[in-house]
This record gives sequence, structure tokens and C-alpha cells, in this order.
Amino acid sequence: MAIFANEAAMQMWMAEQLENVDGFGELVESSDVPEPKSIEEGYITKSYEFCLDALNFNIVISANENISLDPGDILKPDFLLYSSESEAVVVVELKNQSGPTRQAGTELGAYTAEIKQYLPFIAGSDVISIVVSPDWPVLLRHYIFNEIVWGNKRVVCLRPIQRDDQIKLELVPPEELIEGNLSVLLSDE
Repeated sequence: MAIFANEAAMQMWMAEQLENVDGFGELVESSDVPEPKSIEEGYITKSYEFCLDALNFNIVISANENISLDPGDILKPDFLLYSSESEAVVVVELKNQSGPTRQAGTELGAYTAEIKQYLPFIAGSDVISIVVSPDWPVLLRHYIFNEIVWGNKRVVCLRPIQRDDQIKLELVPPEELIEGNLSVLLSDE
């Protein structure tokens, strides 16, 4: 059974939680990133650690509000945060259905591009992406792998879980993101 009835319910839960914590990291059950068992997992682990270090003290900039500079466009990240410790912008993308998770990559790319319109000299490592989804289908896993490994982007992947009466977020294990034999090595062929 799903924890949230829909994405709006997930967003409402997260908005309430963010009002009562100093940083997004307090919503994560454990920030212990497992030791990598492969080169690929090492890239993901490094990204997770970087992101988690930026989630201790955060300020909510916007929640489901249009950030587009062009009045004709609508770009509404689920949450836009500022990390006062790392001076990074944090984009939070929520997905609560397995089908639309493939849209997360397009949306994150558009939000990052718009942030760079506001802050044209911001470094790529100063934009952190958080993807929260109960489902991690192949297109989303491949997108995240590409962004972290080949694009050197900072992304952390989380899954909502329920422990007793509390909802928390857990890290999606790096090995789960590389299912399907994704590799950074060149094929002999």
C-alpha cells in the first residue's frame, strides 16, 4: 500500500515537516552512505555524501511556485531550498507514481537551467538535486546514473518509508541505481 495517496499529499507532508526542522537532512532516516562495492557505486556514494552534507541547515525558497523568468512559462519545482552551510541551491523533485517518474529528469534539467538564468555564474556543484520517489523504474535509474557519473551532477535519491507511525525518507541504495549492468568501463566491442 502506498504511503501517500498522491503527489500533493506527499508535498503537503514534506511542507509540514520542513516547517519543523532546521534542514532537509532531518527527514532522512539515516545519512550513513554504504561503502561502495564498485567503481559505479563509488560515484553515487560520493554524490550522496556531498548532497547530505548540504542538508543540515536549509531555508525554503519556494514550494510548488513558478520560478520562470518568462511570464508565459510555468516551472514549478516541488521545493527550492537554500543550503546556508554549502551556499548551494537545492531542487527537490517528488514523484509518487511509477509512470511519471520518467519526467523527473526533464523537470530537474529545466529547473536547473532556470536557476542558472537567475544566477548565471553558479557552479554546477552548487545546484543539488533531491529526487524522492517510492518507485525507481529503469528510465529514472539510468537518468540519475548519467547525471552523477557522466554529468558530474550532485544528486541524492530518497524513498519514503513508514516506521510505526512515522514517515521518514531513506537513501536508495547505490547498487539499486546501477541495476541493469550500467558501467563506466568501455566495452571490448
